Amino acid sequence: MQSDLIYVLSAGHGEFERLVVAPGDAEEAFYLTGLAMNISWKYQMLSIVISDKEVSESTFSFDEKNTIFVTPQKPLIWNGKGSYLRYKETKNGISPLSFPGTKGALVKGTGYEHNEMGIATEDEKEIELMQNKRMRKYELMKKEVNKIKNSKKAVMAWGLTKGPAIEAAEKLGIKVIQPLILNPFPESQIKKALLGVNQLLVVEVNTD
Repeated sequence: MQSDLIYVLSAGHGEFERLVVAPGDAEEAFYLTGLAMNISWKYQMLSIVISDKEVSESTFSFDEKNTIFVTPQKPLIWNGKGSYLRYKETKNGISPLSFPGTKGALVKGTGYEHNEMGIATEDEKEIELMQNKRMRKYELMKKEVNKIKNSKKAVMAWGLTKGPAIEAAEKLGIKVIQPLILNPFPESQIKKALLGVNQLLVVEVNTD
């Protein structure tokens, strides 16, 4: 799973940002999958849910009354006025969305760098414009993600290591820190959780 994380954080053509979440049980998978879908629609970017054999094939139960339900968000839709630009330059980096078949909208997509219309380009100014646009969306998404028992010792776990980490921590009397979102990394939340901790054990998921 450690190698899976490294792969999903960097895989792809060129430089682009993505949301990566790692549920540690069925309830977290239920919530985080909904969150990932909302983030993808809202910011029009890739979201990845890292699962594993233990979470996928184990049997879980949880109280639905205490479960956080994610309300589906509607994406920013093109209003039909003027010429449609699939990757229109905007202040926050999010372009109005339209779908193939919409009257008056030519919807283009390409894996190559493109201009505002979606046509492939090698013009350095257009490339810089699109890259800056993507980064503005990412910074906006980071702010949204980061809005989401004191002990001098703590254990940090993610994904399937959550269960064993909690069991061990209960016996040792230490706290568990579990980042659910791995990219963008919730730096401010982790720093807050680590206040007062002078010994941290990080549980990795590999065979080395």
